[in-house]
Amino acid sequence: MARVSDEGNSGETAHRALYVSGRQTREEILEAAMELFSERAYNGVSTRDIAAAAGVTHAGVRYHFPDKEQLLLAVLTRYSQIGDQYYEQAVARIDHGDPEPWGVLRDFTAYLRFTLSQRYRAQLLIMHGILAADKSHPAHDFFADRYRDSTRQYAEVMGLLQELGYIDRKVDVELAAIELIALVEGLQIRWLISGDTSIYQTIIYQALARLLKPKHLEEYHRIAQDLGFPSKRS
Repeated sequence: MARVSDEGNSGETAHRALYVSGRQTREEILEAAMELFSERAYNGVSTRDIAAAAGVTHAGVRYHFPDKEQLLLAVLTRYSQIGDQYYEQAVARIDHGDPEPWGVLRDFTAYLRFTLSQRYRAQLLIMHGILAADKSHPAHDFFADRYRDSTRQYAEVMGLLQELGYIDRKVDVELAAIELIALVEGLQIRWLISGDTSIYQTIIYQALARLLKPKHLEEYHRIAQDLGFPSKRS
């Protein structure tokens, strides 16, 4: 009986090892694809290029992602969600009755700084977002959904700040969200070209400052400094 049990455990261990290996291979493919799609865009990359960069066989790529379109969408989904934790934390603070409402402002400020800290992510999303204006592009629907969702998320967090008294009730948070997103994406393009983020981070800092009530600016300044967010041009 012990021998049967040992054989069963051995089989389970082997199965887990294969599962872990498969997940690791998938992650390596996504990482390689992200870098190549960021550098060359969709039409400049083949699945064979990605296989070579990931150090796997072409068949290995096709096993995890049957075609290049599915691989692109997996990459966009994966890397567009990086940073969502800031939004989720901000909403969770209210849902759980966080006694320190300034945490919502901190989370939103941290997210805005994050938008100018991940070069490959920014390049991937900006480049394909522009190309996806063509309705025949495989990521057209993805970006249509992304712009709708990002506007909703920004507006929701800004609405929370409004409820907490940080933003005046007269501000239309949906319009303010669209304006802030457009500013962030425009600055990302300038950053990708110039390579310097400091002045662009300052501009984003000042944009959010203009939305806040004057009595909260000192608090915002302390939060921004703590996050390493430049508050003025050096």
